[in-house]
Amino acid sequence: MKTRFVTLAMVAAVAATFTSPVGAQTKKPVKPAAAAPAPPPGPPPEISVIGLRIVGSGLGKNREEIRAFNESPGVGVAVAIKMAAGQGIVELDEDKCLLTSVTDDAGTDLGEQAKYGSFPKTSDDGSIGMIEIESRLRPAPNATAIMAEGTLVFTTSPGSKPTKVAAVKLEKGKTFKLGTTTITVSEVTPGESTSIELALPRSVLYTIRDVKFMDAAGAPLEADRTGRGYMNDDATINYRIKGAGPTVTIEFDIWQGLKEQKIPFKIKTGLALK
Repeated sequence: MKTRFVTLAMVAAVAATFTSPVGAQTKKPVKPAAAAPAPPPGPPPEISVIGLRIVGSGLGKNREEIRAFNESPGVGVAVAIKMAAGQGIVELDEDKCLLTSVTDDAGTDLGEQAKYGSFPKTSDDGSIGMIEIESRLRPAPNATAIMAEGTLVFTTSPGSKPTKVAAVKLEKGKTFKLGTTTITVSEVTPGESTSIELALPRSVLYTIRDVKFMDAAGAPLEADRTGRGYMNDDATINYRIKGAGPTVTIEFDIWQGLKEQKIPFKIKTGLALK
């Protein structure tokens, strides 16, 4: 009886196989659609040397009383980054950039006391940036060129988008929202041209490409940026606005699609900057 039970069970299983729908046995798996090819990357940034500074020993008390260019002895090389059309530099971070070597063409190693200078600069439209390489060592007397290698690390964007914030009160201590970020009107000096200071996170400061001001009726106001800076994670940005009333509309042009780039470089420059 036990053998008969097993045989019947096997027959039932085989019968079930042959009575399954035909489609379930013959249908082939559908191949997923081929992914669209990724667009080719745009042209890389152009890196060049735009400045060279060599400073000798200081003079006077402790050899620091009188210093050429008000700089410490050593060498400085200013490196420019020019972005491809349609791209912009949002932040050039000297803390993330790597410096592999700094030498002269006489074989002098200048890298032991070399670093990137603080406060790299970018143009208002983000198309160009600049960072300095500094060393407290000086080239050999017979050297004619300075060489440096490393990697520049910076955040880029393919474009920006305007965001308007209406009815901002120009009163000290007032706050308003830019997206999820709280910005404080930290200083206000009224007059024919009202001077204001906006306090905001440093991370948000770098995402702002431009700022425009309008009156209550939406007419544009003449305004100039008079300052911009940061300390640790906090930042400020200053403007002088002509004809501003107690409230204004502020239009922030915000960089979009932020992406970090790492660009290796190898440069050589002589007195002719070539």
